[in-house]
Amino acid sequence: MKEMRYLSVLSARISSSLIDLPIVLGKTTYLSQIRKRRIWIPIIVVLTVTFILVGNQVPWSGFNQRSLWDWMELLIIPIVLGAGIFLFYKAQRMADYKKAINREHAEQELSLDRQRQEALITYLNRMENFLLQDYLRS
Repeated sequence: MKEMRYLSVLSARISSSLIDLPIVLGKTTYLSQIRKRRIWIPIIVVLTVTFILVGNQVPWSGFNQRSLWDWMELLIIPIVLGAGIFLFYKAQRMADYKKAINREHAEQELSLDRQRQEALITYLNRMENFLLQDYLRS
């Protein structure tokens, strides 16, 4: 009985620690997705700067009348909006992830409490049967 209880507690601790590990077989993890996204940011910046510099050299493009301040005015609002949306989305995903982890821990605690309650009821029933049978024999 004691060994069974120890094994159930041990298995509950192991399973609760495994939930926190980002083990995903056959799929990319969240961290690798972030790394893939980060590589696009410098590429987009370099392409934008190159496009502006080349456009300033070609007279028929219409870019040569624009100054750097004009380009900053033009691009700053979309960049700020995009960053704000990205940060909001990231915060929302993190909150959802924490809720899922908390829900999983609560379900595990509930399951462990049910196992403990069943073990207690079984113990009390056995003790009751033992006492009643022992009392009736004497």
